[in-house]
Amino acid sequence: MRWLMYALAGLALVAGTWWWLGGGESPPAPPSIGSKAPARSMPVFTAQPAEIAENLQFSGTVATVRRAVLTTRLSGLVTFLRVEEGDHVQAGEVLVRVDARDLSAQLNQARAGTQTASAATRQAQAALHTASAAVAEAQARIRGLEAEQLEARSRLTLAETEARRHQYLFEAGAIAKQRAEQTQTEMEVARARVQGLQAAQRQAQASLSRAQANLGETRAAVDSSLAAVDQARAGEELAESQLPYSEVRAPFTGVVTRKLAWQGEMTVPGGPLLEVEDVRAVRLEVSVPEEQLRHLQTGQNLQVHLDALDRQTQGRIDQIVPSADPASRTFMIKISLQNPDSRILPGMYGRVMVPQGTRSVLAVPADALVRRGQLEGVFVLDEQDVAHLRLVKTGTITPVGVEVFTGLNAGERVVRQASGLSDGTRILPEETSR
Repeated sequence: MRWLMYALAGLALVAGTWWWLGGGESPPAPPSIGSKAPARSMPVFTAQPAEIAENLQFSGTVATVRRAVLTTRLSGLVTFLRVEEGDHVQAGEVLVRVDARDLSAQLNQARAGTQTASAATRQAQAALHTASAAVAEAQARIRGLEAEQLEARSRLTLAETEARRHQYLFEAGAIAKQRAEQTQTEMEVARARVQGLQAAQRQAQASLSRAQANLGETRAAVDSSLAAVDQARAGEELAESQLPYSEVRAPFTGVVTRKLAWQGEMTVPGGPLLEVEDVRAVRLEVSVPEEQLRHLQTGQNLQVHLDALDRQTQGRIDQIVPSADPASRTFMIKISLQNPDSRILPGMYGRVMVPQGTRSVLAVPADALVRRGQLEGVFVLDEQDVAHLRLVKTGTITPVGVEVFTGLNAGERVVRQASGLSDGTRILPEETSR
């Protein structure tokens, strides 16, 4: 029974082939003996190998070279924001204003604090000058008293000597008692003066100590007031430095690509407001497998095709990011593009061709292919100019036609515009080029 199944399958295959060769119709009846079908005049070309460029192709996305997300350091109400997505802006143009009245009040308060602290510093410095003068005066008083004490001690020593001498003379009967008592009185007066000067010096020393303590306190007050001035000025400088952030300006000439805030909303420090991109300078960012990286180098010129514009343009490798994506094992290649009319926009899809030399292909024009179902074939002429349908295996479309891998040999003649042609038809060939 198995041989019967094989026989039936073979018959079905033969019948299917006759049906496909006949264009889906029943096999034609064999021509009668001596009959001759009329010949058809059709274009014919001779298949010959051709050299085509061998390219690697990578795809990527267009991005701008310069892109900025505009933010503010302030928290406040947006009082001005009138640009929309797609609007062109100039470098330095004010795009957003944030309510800065609170910040202005803080600045005025800081300036008033600076003035108050400066006035207090001037008063403390005047007090310091007075305290310094008091210390100097007390020191001068002590020096004067010391000089007077030195003189008074000398007088006391002399008076004591005279008193002892006169007392001796009185006891010896050489002088009167009155004279001895007089010198004794002079000695007591000299001693009293020394004691008085010592008491005055102690008072002057106490005054000096008080003046020096006051001087120390005054110096501390001056230092404190100077610190208060520095603090007030720091607050003033901080307020002044924050005030310019109430206006957000365009960092460069470009286009607003995203609007993330609206007039009347509250902002937060660091919150995104607008996104601006410079569409005059664009590049194609391509991920290249690591095994293909050896074919590329910085500065290399490449052809780039942009599908959205159906445009071929020149590109140049500006950067090969020296770090691979660990998941995909690819490297990022950044290719700068010429964009004089600014029609190449970020987000567009692009394909880059990397030349790899040339290769020889056997190709046929697209109109020579006959497609029936999933099969492809061409009509090849024999020596009697009779067309025979032959199955072929095709590849990619090349600049010289559709590449043929198998089923056709170089030098064979192929019928063009073969749609509707039947196997076995005699052809009057009209030689054509590709």
